[in-house]
Amino acid sequence: MRCESFKIRDGVETRFWEDTWVGSSPLKEQFPSMYNIADYPHVTVETIMNQVPINVSFCRALIEDKLMAWLNLVAKIANVQLSN
Repeated sequence: MRCESFKIRDGVETRFWEDTWVGSSPLKEQFPSMYNIADYPHVTVETIMNQVPINVSFCRALIEDKLMAWLNLVAKIANVQLSN
């Protein structure tokens, strides 16, 4: 399997869940329980990261293990800076 990395710049062309932009694999693989309940699984990084708090919505409540996964995901992306 070939591993590629790229700069996300402003995130307009990078998919939040499906592209590898933080860590060594896509977030859908790092946090499958979150990806499976995401309202918009094909959303871009720019759309998610352009608001505070970040703009992610889910079709279920985040309780127990899903809440812990969410907190871990937020911590992982907290220091990512988008640029033009």
